[in-house]
Amino acid sequence: MKLQVPMAVILGLYFLALGAVILIDGAAWYRMTPGVSGTGPFNSHFVTDIGLAFAAPGLLWLGAAFLPAHRGGLALGAALWP
Repeated sequence: MKLQVPMAVILGLYFLALGAVILIDGAAWYRMTPGVSGTGPFNSHFVTDIGLAFAAPGLLWLGAAFLPAHRGGLALGAALWP
């Protein structure tokens, strides 16, 4: 099955945007996301890690969309997290 470039762009932008929201205002994300506050008190280091964990596959999906020579490896790396 061949990776469709537009889908890689959509996934890349989605994950990158979600990661950016978490990194920019992690406290608001922590309060608004159902179930997260039940895991314990707000921990900025942990929330930053979550933001980076979502931004990384976003960058990999975008790389897969625009770097055809490396598409397979980048898409595989991006798909491993979600």
